[in-house]
Amino acid sequence: MGGLAMTEKVFCRRGDSPKKPYNYKGCGLDNIYLLSGFDIIKDEDGNSVIIHNMDSLHRAIAKQLVMEQKVLSGKEIRFLRTYLDLSQSDLGKLLGCDSQSVARYEKEQCDIPSPTERLLRMMVLGHMMGKIDVREVVQRIETMEGKDSAKLKFASTSKGWKVA
Repeated sequence: MGGLAMTEKVFCRRGDSPKKPYNYKGCGLDNIYLLSGFDIIKDEDGNSVIIHNMDSLHRAIAKQLVMEQKVLSGKEIRFLRTYLDLSQSDLGKLLGCDSQSVARYEKEQCDIPSPTERLLRMMVLGHMMGKIDVREVVQRIETMEGKDSAKLKFASTSKGWKVA
């Protein structure tokens, strides 16, 4: 009885030598494959991989994750947090929860609530568009903690309403 011969697909651009897709696990996700934009270098320790324009790659991965219509996995939440360059504590402040909740989401010990997941997706997109500086938002939240709300006073001016 004959078996089917399995062949691996290789990809390349015109003029390039063919490469097998590279499973890029360095980002913390198991399902990311690179078809181009990397080089495999043989050295004394074996093979090393050089990934070109890694910031752009991580941005593309983050965008795909937040635009997908599926619940984020724990590894994907961790990837997005590190993409935003936030600690679990800082992400918790932005999401309105504690760092232990973020850790449980990342370890998939509990589900991330739907509104919290939507907020994370919006923060990532806002960050990508340059509309949200997550570090600045964390700092503002930290300065607001423990303060009582004061009376807000407004005055009408020729240019519209302003805080008085």
